[in-house]
Amino acid sequence: MQAVIFGCGLSVFWALLLPEMVSADALVDSISGKAIDQNGNPVFKGMVIKEGDTIKPDIDAVVRVSCDNRTVRTVQAGVRSGLGLICPQSITYSDTLPDRGGHCSSVSPNVLATDYDRPISTTAAYPTFLFFVPKTSADQAQFVLKGSDRNKIYRQTFALSGQSGILRVALPINSSIGELAVGQTYKWEFNIICDPSDRRNDDFVVGALQRLPLPNDPQDRLPISLRDRLSFYRVKGLNYDELMVLDALRREYPKDGEIQTYWEWLLVRYKLGDLKRLPAIK
Repeated sequence: MQAVIFGCGLSVFWALLLPEMVSADALVDSISGKAIDQNGNPVFKGMVIKEGDTIKPDIDAVVRVSCDNRTVRTVQAGVRSGLGLICPQSITYSDTLPDRGGHCSSVSPNVLATDYDRPISTTAAYPTFLFFVPKTSADQAQFVLKGSDRNKIYRQTFALSGQSGILRVALPINSSIGELAVGQTYKWEFNIICDPSDRRNDDFVVGALQRLPLPNDPQDRLPISLRDRLSFYRVKGLNYDELMVLDALRREYPKDGEIQTYWEWLLVRYKLGDLKRLPAIK
């Protein structure tokens, strides 16, 4: 008999509740933070998880579960949950979006995207990335972009304050890296550096990005202003570019309630609602 444990996720791909399979009944060994079961009732230490039961931890919550073979596994919430398999052979992550966390961070870092079934799609020659940074004891994070040959194209290191938030990584325009090629797929990494002397202990997320051409309409010209560009991307269905521009607007106009409301609505639309109140990290 098996039980299912879920954690709060980032998108439809992660289905909001990421399944973890448990052999027979399992016991909640400990819980840090808050979590609820499938009926909305609070989860507590000593709770028995039965077949079909679910657990949804709040962001930054950690639940430890003892399986019937007495092994203990950890479920962590946040934007990408299920960092520790509760019992063996439960889930296979996407080949293009693996993640790892828990060495020095409360949960795994993650990228904000609108579709997790495929690489990020953008029309930008110098695209922007947004990363969820969890609470961490690390002092630094690092972003790396690689070409199809896996050679490094760009690398940037950031200082961390230890607090959770949304970090914006924008490729520098007219830099030595040049424009990204239309139709080419690039690999990226975002690493929280837990131990600079041993990078195997990084908490990280990796993925892919592909540059798309602008819609092939001779009347289409990319607007100059961010507000007009936001409307352009929305009308053209360029979801990722819309999210990136909206983030730029909310940083430029932090007291604009309309922009903030739109930001929160868009995050909820793409199953990113857990992140809507997190501050922007410069």
